Amino acid sequence: MGKLDRPDYVIEKLIFESQPGYHCTANFYVPKRREFPRPGVLVTSGHSGPAKAYVLYHSVALGLVLKGYVVLALDPTGQGERSEYFDPETGKHLVPLCVSQHHYLARPSWLVGRSLAGYRTWDCIRAVDYLTSRPEVDPEKIGVTGNSGGGIMALLITAADPRVKVCAAAHPGGSMEGTYLAGQYLIRTEIYSLIPPRPCLMIVGDKSGEQRGHQDKLDHMLRFYEGLGVDKSRGQLVLVDGFHDMKQPKREACYAWLNKWFKRESEGGKEPPLQPHSVEELNCTKTGYVLSDLGGESGQTINAKLA
Repeated sequence: MGKLDRPDYVIEKLIFESQPGYHCTANFYVPKRREFPRPGVLVTSGHSGPAKAYVLYHSVALGLVLKGYVVLALDPTGQGERSEYFDPETGKHLVPLCVSQHHYLARPSWLVGRSLAGYRTWDCIRAVDYLTSRPEVDPEKIGVTGNSGGGIMALLITAADPRVKVCAAAHPGGSMEGTYLAGQYLIRTEIYSLIPPRPCLMIVGDKSGEQRGHQDKLDHMLRFYEGLGVDKSRGQLVLVDGFHDMKQPKREACYAWLNKWFKRESEGGKEPPLQPHSVEELNCTKTGYVLSDLGGESGQTINAKLA
């Protein structure tokens, strides 16, 4: 849907269908002056209205592309350009973006055997399909990173898709992303057991008060690293300065982890200077609403057809 051509990278503005007629908006970052194919990274957005264009999530994509990664940053349903509950005449959201829209979609989804986690994971699987289809990307070197709701999605897509080789999840959690048809706590441990032996880092702000909860997730996973006979250092939790966010200390921990496992330590973990783009520049649609511009399916219409 257009390109932003900058001295060190190009950002392609994409719309793809993860299900027939179900449109996903995304930004695809390609570095310049690099040999291809290169490792690809999926950035899964956390709970912010602008999603892929939110400055902290956009910044991690910028940092990665400047370190030579090919990056795909995806809008989740109910965020960015994928609002489902809005007045098409005024553009006013009838249900607030992010968590509220997720709850509005998730609850009726259970009645037809679906879940928000399922919808978001399938979007991510199709995003990995797109990444691996591009000639710039080495399909054997796919990583994923995200924060908060995007952090739990990083864990879920790694568990669900063996093509993902390395995971860096910051503050993984979400009230609907972490609630499944079969329950929550026990099914979560079963899902996360599918990640080992692949390297998985949990990044936590030292002032967030979240270390214990995320360490509990990792402790369950570490038993599977050990049982599979691999070094338990493949699963780690790192504490860095900050709160529940994806600010520079978290981003640099992500770069260092991906560089380590993709054997690109020479790129270093320190973040280069960034020049973020505006939300409007990164939008893939004219109105900022994919349902207004393209129509097609929504989670609501898919659920209705299943019902």
